[in-house]
Amino acid sequence: MFCFGGFPHTKSVALKAEGKGDLSKNIIWSSTDSSYVPSPVVKGEHLYWINDRGLAYCAEAATGKIIYKERLPLKSSGGAARPVYASMILVHDKLIAVTRQEGTFVLDASPNFKLISHNKISDEGDFNASPA
Repeated sequence: MFCFGGFPHTKSVALKAEGKGDLSKNIIWSSTDSSYVPSPVVKGEHLYWINDRGLAYCAEAATGKIIYKERLPLKSSGGAARPVYASMILVHDKLIAVTRQEGTFVLDASPNFKLISHNKISDEGDFNASPA
């Protein structure tokens, strides 16, 4: 089980999905590489997420070791300098990341960072929801 979030400081934690009460002994790994709002997605042995500041991550799901950490080419900062609220989704072998004001980014769902496309939305409103 993976838990991401926190305010004002973010943290990510991988836990064994068993037990009750004090689960501190169930922690597999923890990291400050995390996100405030967006949740991660798992594909195979890798964990993918975009943080609220527009950094795209890939990590080893078993260890938390960061494979890549790449900034998406965002122009605006979004609300309170947080341009991303939506969680990434996995569609076949593609990751879809929706930003608040700059449309969607499509990434290859592999441990090698590859930005496939950027689809801008002409609407000037904020987009905060995760696609389904």
